[in-house]
Amino acid sequence: MTLCCEERFRSAIARALTLDERLQRHVARERDDGDANQQKRLQLWRSSFASTRSWAEFLRTKKISESELIGLRSVRNVIQCDLPWISVLKDIWIHVEGCDFQASVTRTIAEEVARPVVDYAWRELSSQQQMSGVFSPQAAVGLRRSLLHRLMFTAKRVLAWQMQVAVADVRTAQAIKTGHDFRRLFFSNGVSQRVVDLFNSHPALARLWAVQTQFWIQFTQDFARNAVHFGRWLGVRDRRGYLIASVVPDLSDLHSGNRSVLRVDFSTGVRYFYKSRSGQQELAWFALLKWINRQGFSAPFRILEVSCRRDHCWMEAASKRPFRTRAQIKQFYFRAGALMYLLHLLRGVDFHAENLIAEEDQPVVIDCETLLHPTGFVPSFARSQDQSILRTGLLPVDHAVEHTAFRGRSAVEVHGPAAGLDVGDVPAACFSRDIIAGFFGMHSFLQTKCSRIRHVASVATVLQKTSNRRIYRPSSEYYKFLEHSLAPSLTSNGLDRSIFLSAQCFRGQRPNRRHQTEISALENFDIPIFYCKSRPIRIELSEKTMARSVAIIRSALDQRSQSFFSSSSSLWADHGDQVQR
Repeated sequence: MTLCCEERFRSAIARALTLDERLQRHVARERDDGDANQQKRLQLWRSSFASTRSWAEFLRTKKISESELIGLRSVRNVIQCDLPWISVLKDIWIHVEGCDFQASVTRTIAEEVARPVVDYAWRELSSQQQMSGVFSPQAAVGLRRSLLHRLMFTAKRVLAWQMQVAVADVRTAQAIKTGHDFRRLFFSNGVSQRVVDLFNSHPALARLWAVQTQFWIQFTQDFARNAVHFGRWLGVRDRRGYLIASVVPDLSDLHSGNRSVLRVDFSTGVRYFYKSRSGQQELAWFALLKWINRQGFSAPFRILEVSCRRDHCWMEAASKRPFRTRAQIKQFYFRAGALMYLLHLLRGVDFHAENLIAEEDQPVVIDCETLLHPTGFVPSFARSQDQSILRTGLLPVDHAVEHTAFRGRSAVEVHGPAAGLDVGDVPAACFSRDIIAGFFGMHSFLQTKCSRIRHVASVATVLQKTSNRRIYRPSSEYYKFLEHSLAPSLTSNGLDRSIFLSAQCFRGQRPNRRHQTEISALENFDIPIFYCKSRPIRIELSEKTMARSVAIIRSALDQRSQSFFSSSSSLWADHGDQVQR
């Protein structure tokens, strides 16, 4: 890196640092010189908070004055460069400047800009000896595209703004009118120069890309090492020289260092899900279902094998297979009603459609980390639902929040997570009788013998000894904070983005340690996640609770049924005839 490039790099670092990184003496504070622009910036910061009191609480929490905060934004001198992402960003910068990347018409502009960073990350990963013979070419493509789409997601708003600026330029507009290709004009100085200019103009985005790259490399290394050990335990032998045939990454939100759930196809044909947590909750859940099957429940459940380790687990994959007959649909919803009873009994939450797999007539729960969830996590409009069966997430709720959900490959506009029973094309509302029958069936099954109730209580005791997830906000709210923080005006300086995220997380609440954890996670493109030991619960089997729960189920499904038939009755009639045949 030349002296000129070194100066530009150090300037970008100084502007990319977050608030906490600046406060931790990584920079030399400068005095507020009374500049009018700085005072306007201060007013903008104040306005992002819900009230003057919130702003004062924020300053008190950070132990800083307004003038000192302004001084932090004006910093030009970086004292310490020992943050891990700085060295990663420097390596990326050198790699991008040292390579000649050619634009291609087969790639989008966002892919073109992110590709040099992905190229650097894969080169770093491939240079390690432990990666030899682990991933097939197909699996490698899946992993590379995972990082590519993450980078594209974080940069999409900045790139969209830059393209608008380019189109608005008079010379560019005239060139386009005369038949010149916009892509060629956008990359007129080369792909590498465009990436470097992006880092210089939006250093907070450059920091985020470095963090994402660093996390992706570390996660992939850990996954490869754990896959090798698990493959030996399975006895996997591959004649073609590869352990893993294919990988489908980012099947969950990104947590704890951009870690997510992966679907892994080993070379011998076996398929598992890889999760970066111990999996003790799933182990206890399927052990309970296996015991219920042995006790002679009328509709046995599908049991998945779970192999738990200290910091990760492997779970047998459940394949989505559609219903074939009406009898299968009725059996599916009968079992779903029985599972709903168990989840409500064990105080489960967040069992939306992505956590319930339909395998023909078998509903399979694939994520159990929110069992034994305490009260108080729901937004104000749903406080009355906190103690009811609606908290499980299996039933449709009218209050939906529009958000952009990131699942690695794309940003999909949805209206909140779909209810867990809304799987496939067959609406649960049309089979409410079967759902309620399953609900009553599990209730009667457990009440028949006191030993069965005691066994469920013992499972709850086992779960209390594990760390279960606690949800304080809907994921949709975190995604909203994250997407808004990626605006071009906020990625030009890391301090602006930190203060914006602080304002969003503190809104309407007193700052506390949990809020700081949320801010730190969002700054690094993580969806915040919290774990706590569960409290003892009471196994409630009273008739009063049953009657209330059944009334709520009927009400929720009847409302959805009326809405469905009023909008698509003819479509359902055709589908019903097809299922009957």
